[in-house]
Amino acid sequence: MLVFIFDTDINIDLTILKRNIKKLNSYKSKYIFILQDKNFEDEIIRSTDIKRIKDLFKSLDDSDFKGDFIKCKNVFSTLEKHKFDINKLWIY
Repeated sequence: MLVFIFDTDINIDLTILKRNIKKLNSYKSKYIFILQDKNFEDEIIRSTDIKRIKDLFKSLDDSDFKGDFIKCKNVFSTLEKHKFDINKLWIY
């Protein structure tokens, strides 16, 4: 399962996105797209059982989170270990 998260305050070229979706479909990949509305770290905290963002990957500091997130080979499994609830993601 591939998860694509788009930051809504950044403009994207939809031509490239459409081309990439066609490629994904040709590989019969499973994927979902999520549009981020607020601060990514706050959304992860709200949708899991962690208290600070550094707790997700046992990062040394909050500022190390994004790098650890990018390096993680199985983000969804890590999120599930922390009781991730997709229904709480970007929902107030």
